[in-house]
Amino acid sequence: MRRRRLHHQLEKREDTHRWLVSYADYMTLMFAFFVVLYAMAVVNKGQYPVFLEKLNQAVEHLTAQSQHIVSKDTLQFPKREMIDQNNTQAIAGQGPVQSNQSHDEAKVVANDNDVDEVAKTHDGEALDDVYKQLQAVINASGQNNAIKIERQQDWLTISLDNQLFFASGSATLLDSAKQVLAIISQVLTQNQNYLRVRGYTDDQKLDSELYRSNWELSVIRATNVLHQLVALGIAPQRLAVEGFGQYSPVVANTTAQNRRENRRVVIAISRFAWQSVEKQKSALQQSTKLTNKPQESHTQGDSKTILTVPLPGGGVRYTTRQDKQ
Repeated sequence: MRRRRLHHQLEKREDTHRWLVSYADYMTLMFAFFVVLYAMAVVNKGQYPVFLEKLNQAVEHLTAQSQHIVSKDTLQFPKREMIDQNNTQAIAGQGPVQSNQSHDEAKVVANDNDVDEVAKTHDGEALDDVYKQLQAVINASGQNNAIKIERQQDWLTISLDNQLFFASGSATLLDSAKQVLAIISQVLTQNQNYLRVRGYTDDQKLDSELYRSNWELSVIRATNVLHQLVALGIAPQRLAVEGFGQYSPVVANTTAQNRRENRRVVIAISRFAWQSVEKQKSALQQSTKLTNKPQESHTQGDSKTILTVPLPGGGVRYTTRQDKQ
C-alpha cells in the first residue's frame, strides 16, 4: 500500500514539472533568435573606408572623363595628390618636382624656362590688329557689356561676364556663353596665336559635392570654355588652361558686386603663335641653308602629356604646349 502511494506521488510530481522542458526549449529558441538578430544588426565598420575609397575613385574617374580634351592624343589630368604636393613645395619655395610617372600620366616640369625655346621664335598676328577685329565683331553683336578687352605688352585679354557663362557653383556652360564664344571665335580662328583660358572665382566657401575647392571649380570652368573653343574650330595645340580660384581678385571681396567682378573667365591671346612641327623643321632647314652652318634642331613640338606649371599667386596651369608665356 505504501509502495503504491509513493509511486503515485512520484508520477504526480513528475507530471507537475514536465512544463519546464517545453519552457527550456522555448527559451533556447528565443535566445538563438535574438543572437541572429544581433548579428544582422552589427555593422562591419572596417569596410567603410574601403567603400569610401572606391566611391572617391569612381567620382574622380567620372570627373577626369569630363576634362579630356578632344585632340589627336587622349590627355589625362594629373592626380590630385600630385597637384597638392607641387603646390605645397611651391609655397615652401622649393619649386615643383620632376615627375617620374609613365607616359600615360601627367608630367610636371621642373622649370618652365626650359619650354619656351620654340614658342618665342614665332610672332603671331599683331595684337593691335586682333584688338581692332574683336572690337568690330563685339560692337556688331551688341555684347559690349558682357565682353571686356584689355591690351597688355605681350597679351590681349578678353574678360567674360561669369553670370552669362555659369550658374552659381556650376561649371556647365549656359547657352548665352556659347553665343558669346561663337562671336569671339570669328576672330580667334583667323590666326594662330597661343591662347590661355583662365578661370577665377570669389572667396565664398564652395558648397558642392563635385568640387572640393574654388580652385578646382575655376579650372573646370576654364576647361569647359576651352572645349567649346575647340568645338568652334580652334586648334587645341594653341590652347592651355589656368585656374586661379579666389587667389587673384581684381577687387576686394567685400561686397556682392565686387565678388561678381572677381567671378570671371579670361581668354588671353599671346603675341606668339603656334606652328606645327613640320613648319618648324622647314624654317630651321631654310635658316641652315642661308647661314650655311649646321644648327641643332630645337623643335620639340607639343608634348603628348599635360604639363602642370604652378603660377605666381597660387594658380596652376595645365598645358600641352612647349611655351613659357
